[in-house]
Amino acid sequence: MELKFSSSLESIHEVERFVEEISNQYHLNDNYFGNIMVAVTEACRNAIIHGNAEDPSKNVHILMESKPEGLTFSVIDQGAGFNYKPYSNLDSLLLSDDIKGRGILLILSVADEVKFSNKGRVIKILFRIAGVENEVMDERNRLMKEYFKEAKKVKS
Repeated sequence: MELKFSSSLESIHEVERFVEEISNQYHLNDNYFGNIMVAVTEACRNAIIHGNAEDPSKNVHILMESKPEGLTFSVIDQGAGFNYKPYSNLDSLLLSDDIKGRGILLILSVADEVKFSNKGRVIKILFRIAGVENEVMDERNRLMKEYFKEAKKVKS
């Protein structure tokens, strides 16, 4: 699944809706949903403000991939990039008095794995979620539909 939107903070509602759709599709519990919402919206805010300098002619692109180890969200901006190495370690950010990097601190705190690439224009965020494989999800959906179909017959 993917979403592209213009670099405007007003576009954050599109990101929230995107995360809600994914959460519903994969039947994620509230903990996963909350962590994903915080990390992805914060990454998008950073992409809009710092990456694309709130230039509405530039886009932010989110790519979500379902893999056996979980869900991966890549947030890509069209900016010049930045030196992400000082922001790659949660422990060093926690010890820092510098106000910069607090959004990345949030992301590192709630995600299972965070990687930067393409000179800092891409942040890849992994959430290890058991059972997100498509076959498992499809089977769960099929069973739920069958269950509710049978429950409806019993009530009739």
